[in-house]
Amino acid sequence: VYILVAMALGVVSGCATTGKPETDSAKASGDLSREPATTEKMSKRSQTVNGADFETFGEFIRAVGEARESGGIVLLDGLEMKGAPPVAIAPGSFQKGAKEIARSAECLVQDMDSYYLIYPPGYETLLHTSVGDLITPKFRELRGSFAIGAGTRMYNALALLTETTGMTIVADNGIADVYCGEIFVYDAPVTAIVEALLQSARIPPDAVAVESTDSYMFIRTTS
Repeated sequence: VYILVAMALGVVSGCATTGKPETDSAKASGDLSREPATTEKMSKRSQTVNGADFETFGEFIRAVGEARESGGIVLLDGLEMKGAPPVAIAPGSFQKGAKEIARSAECLVQDMDSYYLIYPPGYETLLHTSVGDLITPKFRELRGSFAIGAGTRMYNALALLTETTGMTIVADNGIADVYCGEIFVYDAPVTAIVEALLQSARIPPDAVAVESTDSYMFIRTTS
């Protein structure tokens, strides 16, 4: 089952701190009447993306994400305000380019199969994020494409997934209020999209549990 998940992008601002204001990205993701990922945005795949053309890391990652033909890229919340790295990413060179992006930003990168995760040293535990074994086959069969801007609250991101998949995906208050990072994921399992959301929000794997029935997915804190 393939679901095309809407894109919710706006101005990237702020970092992962207490009292962080809602960004335009977060507001946009709550507007579920906006159009889904458009052919125009999903097909801009031929241009080289040069970090020198952008001020912030978040703006650069967004442009790289929009220039992808497949796969994806996920940035941890708070990294979006770093300066854009002085690298140029050409079409067809994304695997090498992801490593160059991470190195230039003094970060690390990991291929998560459906996307590249860019994260700062000290967050290696996020590589073990998994929705676990309590997910029903119906959820595991769902695939889609998903994009949000940094600063989007988790409840807005999950509301977007819920609206576009027709499957209820919710979280408890401890998770729903956190901020997600910049995310571009193409043609991936919805379970992988949920994992990307949790990673981008810097939620430790042992602090979260995910379970589902055929009609809903519930994400909760473990403590």
